[in-house]
Amino acid sequence: MFKRLALIALLCVPFVSASSYHFIVADKSQLGSAQLKPGEYSLSVKGDKAVITDENGRRTNAAVKVEAADSKFADTSVGLSTANGERRIEFIGLKGTKDKVVFQ
Repeated sequence: MFKRLALIALLCVPFVSASSYHFIVADKSQLGSAQLKPGEYSLSVKGDKAVITDENGRRTNAAVKVEAADSKFADTSVGLSTANGERRIEFIGLKGTKDKVVFQ
């Protein structure tokens, strides 16, 4: 019985992590080694890899770690830091979940 439940849980994980989330970048921001221009983007996560796609279909890949936040995110939100006048995307909180995608 336990093996069956564990197998079902493992099979459900790819469906949850394969969702796509949309977010907006208001100002030019750094994401890993990529520079994102202002605009709308989508994010999909599979394991420790994220794919960020812009409005024109250009893709950027990034290494990520998914962490649990204290509470659910009401909206998909972007966590930024600023150093030396440059904005850097640190994480994206996924709407309706406690999942926080942290960029490495």
